[in-house]
Amino acid sequence: MARVKGFRRIFAHSPSIFIQRQIANCETLEMASLSAEPMDGAEFVCTAFEVVDEGLDAFREREEEFELKFVEYSNLDGSPAGAGLLCVCSTDDAYVKQWGQERFDELYTRKGLKTIWHWQLSSGLRPCAAYLRHCVLASQRLGSICAA
Repeated sequence: MARVKGFRRIFAHSPSIFIQRQIANCETLEMASLSAEPMDGAEFVCTAFEVVDEGLDAFREREEEFELKFVEYSNLDGSPAGAGLLCVCSTDDAYVKQWGQERFDELYTRKGLKTIWHWQLSSGLRPCAAYLRHCVLASQRLGSICAA
């Protein structure tokens, strides 16, 4: 396990994969996924692990809506541990610049979504229930360090 400082975790965007897999509830807006956003003084506990190198292009394709940043992480005791890729909040404009307006329209606009990242706090956007369950179970398996 590791600790990432200077970021917080937040359910703040609607990925197309939840709609494609039919686990999003667009009527109740239960379709948000988890990302990280910069925040002074914030930190979170996570797992850091190595994966088979499929190449950055394949990773970027799978995590299409995020800004990918290399960030430092530490061991739980605060000692330096390394750097890794973190999926960070982005913007609709950055998505269109990376993937094109046609792809945005195909995966979002035609499905009734006007935005990936620009949901207002008052919008009612909530975590996708199936994904939230996955997050809760994963954190429970890691023990009390993940309880908040």
